Parts: sequence; structure tokens; C-alpha cells
Amino acid sequence: QLAQRIDQYALIILDPWTWAAPGWVPKPPLRGNEARIFLLDFFGAKQVTSPKGPHPNMLKVPPERMLTAFPTSPWNTFLGYAIKPSQMPAAATLSKKRQGVIWGKDAKHYQGREGLLRALADSCDCEL
Repeated sequence: QLAQRIDQYALIILDPWTWAAPGWVPKPPLRGNEARIFLLDFFGAKQVTSPKGPHPNMLKVPPERMLTAFPTSPWNTFLGYAIKPSQMPAAATLSKKRQGVIWGKDAKHYQGREGLLRALADSCDCEL
């Protein structure tokens, strides 16, 4: 589905493995769209890599577009999805719209969880 509608997305956010086709090259729909790609990398990295290390045909995403859970990587952007409330005392004073992103690599991850997904969708705006 992404391939059919890729031009409709301003940003493309992937995990560090989803982008790769066999041979550690970008999947065809992603080729030429590198400027819009961000990678979620839990702890961060200096560059996109494969399990065997860098590869010449790999996805070219600069380190600042690798989003991390923890504020520990000097190369990457801290997204803040694993931050302790005590690290953001001002957050308690903000009024924010309830919204979220529900993410899974495959539809099978949602099977049997339809009730939970409906409850989440009823409580806030979600992107599935």
C-alpha cells in the first residue's frame, strides 16, 4: 500500500530494518524518497548499517534523521518516546490534544486486538 500512495506522504518513518530489500538496498518504493525518510533507532547510530556493517548501496539517511528513544546519542535526534516525566516538568502544564500513532510491522500484530484498537481510537485521534 505504501508504494501506491508514497507521494501522499510528507514524511516516511521506518524502523531500521523495514527499508531494506535483499542485498541491503532500499526497497523500490523508497528509492528517490530518501529526503523524506526518518528511521526509528532505539539507541541511535552514526549511520544506517546492516547486521554485517555498512554497505555501499544502503539507504542514505543522515544521522540527524535517525530518531532515538533516549537522549544519549550525540549523532541523532531525540524523539523522546522513552522519557521520564521528571525530565520534562513543564509537560504537566501543557494542554495537548490526545493523539497517537499505532504501529506494527504486520497486520497479524493487530489480530485479536480489535477491541483495544477501537477503545484507543475512541479516546484520541490515531493514525493506523
